[in-house]
Amino acid sequence: MRALALTLLLIGCAGDNGTGDDTGTDGPDFDPYEGMEENPNCEDFEGTPVPGATTYFMGEYAIDADVVTGYEEWVLFANDAWEDPTIARPGWDCAIRWDVFGTVSEPTDCVGCTHQLSLSFTWNEDESDCQPDLQALEGPDNEGGAVYYVQAGNDGYARYEFSSGTFLGDGVLTSTRGAYQSEQRCAFF
Repeated sequence: MRALALTLLLIGCAGDNGTGDDTGTDGPDFDPYEGMEENPNCEDFEGTPVPGATTYFMGEYAIDADVVTGYEEWVLFANDAWEDPTIARPGWDCAIRWDVFGTVSEPTDCVGCTHQLSLSFTWNEDESDCQPDLQALEGPDNEGGAVYYVQAGNDGYARYEFSSGTFLGDGVLTSTRGAYQSEQRCAFF
């Protein structure tokens, strides 16, 4: 499942303040939770109600020199079928969180990218509030690491990709902060 989770993640960073290639420490106003909402297309699969959720991945990072710390979350908005209390394992709106630690550097293998994030993930059970079976499946099994490439613009906005080049999401990156939000997806259980 970590592969699924990682397929949706992304983060970025910015250049050196004062060079003209950076937005400074403030950068653009970006809330990685803003705009997250349920998608009615995630209520059923091919016309049949199926337990599931509208999902997003998001990250929020502090950057200090070349050190990155923060968290990533898989945010789920439960559909009606998953919230049904008569099913064996009902769910609810929730999130699974991983604490993140890593480094930011120049990219090694990405033409057009401005930064590389090399990150490690540790499940944060205390900050996760999803259905216990889902947490047990996703949380500890998705610990590990990933490399993200970032294309940060002079305005502070950034495009995030996995090291494979697969698009992960949009966000911001400055010399002190990174944040992103993935595209909305449907997940069925």
